[in-house]
Amino acid sequence: MAQATDPLIMNADPAQSNINVYDQKGNERLNADILDQPNTVQNRSQKSSNQRKKRKKKKGHGAQGDSAIADLTGGQGEDNSSMRILIMGFVLITHFICIVGLILGAVIYSLKAQSYIQRLQNLYSVCDLAQNEVQIGTFALETLYLDLTYNFNFSGIGDGQTKPFPFWEELQGKMTNKSKAIIDNISKIYDKTTVMVPWEQTDIDTYVFEIIHTNTTSQGPVKRDPRMLAQDKLRTNLMRVLINLAQKSSQLGNMTTNNPRQDSPTFYNDIVYMIFNSMQIGVQSCKRAMVSYWQEMVHQKKEILATILMIINLKRKNICNATIT
Repeated sequence: MAQATDPLIMNADPAQSNINVYDQKGNERLNADILDQPNTVQNRSQKSSNQRKKRKKKKGHGAQGDSAIADLTGGQGEDNSSMRILIMGFVLITHFICIVGLILGAVIYSLKAQSYIQRLQNLYSVCDLAQNEVQIGTFALETLYLDLTYNFNFSGIGDGQTKPFPFWEELQGKMTNKSKAIIDNISKIYDKTTVMVPWEQTDIDTYVFEIIHTNTTSQGPVKRDPRMLAQDKLRTNLMRVLINLAQKSSQLGNMTTNNPRQDSPTFYNDIVYMIFNSMQIGVQSCKRAMVSYWQEMVHQKKEILATILMIINLKRKNICNATIT
């Protein structure tokens, strides 16, 4: 049985059929483009914002500098080139001043440190002088004991024990060494120190003696009996006291005789001078010199600390200026 066919379909034009199909697909693509249009606009806005951010990053510190200069000049529209040059000039001058200050601070610190070390060495020399003059007084006292008790003929006890005091030859060597040490320290002080007031101020009372020696033979062996005829007070300075002690000690130490009392008419005068003036007067005067040097060192230590703080402050300012520029 034959199927019925639609004459319209049978007579349809193939080209017209293709147009209908094309129009249908075009409408579908158009609808898809309309649906995708908000996403496209959003992507374009994101790209433009990213480009603006990149342009801001490229400007960098220059934009900040322009903004700062604009704040100084009063607006963005003015020519900032001259102001930029002026500010850079001020920054360079500040850097130069900081560098010069650092160099001067380092030089001042070096000079102050060297002066502090020199005063510390002088203080050590004064302590050494006090020790030497006390030992000279001790050696003089032992020499007087050898004279009055043994007439410089002490040969030891012979009991196998340590001898109570040295022989005369040993005392001579010690006196010579101590007198030389005192003279050396005095020379160093004169060469290196500039403050001589504690040394040359004439305010020390020393005592000089006139003593004669006699012998007594009433009972037993001959005994020495020194007697003081006169005692005078002499005002002098610390340097003169030390020199006198060193000279008298050197004279006794360089004697070649075994009985210095017989060869030196001023033996007792020198011995008593060394004993009496070295123990208290000389040490007290050295103490005054020690205190003077110590006070100067404390004052100089404060100056060194102030110099260090100045150097640190200049360095900090230089770093801040470098960070700003």
